[in-house]
Amino acid sequence: MSNVKNGSGETTKIVFEKHVVAFIDILGFKNFIKEEEKFRTEKFDDLLKEISENPIFKDELEHNISLPEEMGLVCRHISDSFIITAPCLDNQKIPALYAVSIKAIQIFQVLLSIGLSSRGGIAVGKLYIKDNNLFGSAFIDAYETEQKAIYPRILLNEAAEKELGDVSKKYPRYSFFASMEGKVFLDTFFDLSNVTSDNLDIKTKLNKFKKCIEENLEKFFEPDIRKKWVWIALHFNAVLDYYKVGIDKISIEQNFPIQLNSLNLTDPNWMAKFIVKGHKVSDIRTKQDK
Repeated sequence: MSNVKNGSGETTKIVFEKHVVAFIDILGFKNFIKEEEKFRTEKFDDLLKEISENPIFKDELEHNISLPEEMGLVCRHISDSFIITAPCLDNQKIPALYAVSIKAIQIFQVLLSIGLSSRGGIAVGKLYIKDNNLFGSAFIDAYETEQKAIYPRILLNEAAEKELGDVSKKYPRYSFFASMEGKVFLDTFFDLSNVTSDNLDIKTKLNKFKKCIEENLEKFFEPDIRKKWVWIALHFNAVLDYYKVGIDKISIEQNFPIQLNSLNLTDPNWMAKFIVKGHKVSDIRTKQDK
């Protein structure tokens, strides 16, 4: 902690406080924005509109809670990047990690719906916010985690994984967290209709995502770009195994398998309890719960 003088000559304290930070990068944004500048397809307008919307928790809590008002959640967007922050406070009705994760999933889905892939990292650590400027290891770690994600997914770093374990002792663990090969990331196809108010059913949403993925698979054959859309397609197919809503899987060359523990339930210790409205799922408890 240190002291600095503001523009009025008053001394203020600089305090680095515990935050959850997500850094999300739009993949292929350079070509997208050039096309928008030239042809104006209105996709950019849709993007700006959608990212301003904030998810609302419903049904599971006594009252609807607007995440920005109750959580201190802020979503900043600079060109091809989004930065989501929320402070970790005592006695929160919703953990900051959950709020940031929901907003990150929402952004991923909006980007995908207009044909863009994205990749992100979520970290937990110290952060100091001054106006619109961010300083601290949490932001640096989130950025570095995004780089390590490799594929179009939103990866949790070690500190965020630990936070997930800690908050799961006090709060239900929502099923938008997935695990593969020892890495925890978000199920970015999670049905947010449970926590947002866009009134679209899951089958309509999944069909929309499927169309976007297939269009990009038909468009891109350059290996570095195509492998990202192949990964999204494999993730999408794994989600269909869970929802079982009568949608055919995407036909794609499978270079590697994707198994999501939170969807396939291969590890009963992975999740204490699912809370997904409208889907009948067995109540799986950890050994500690038993």
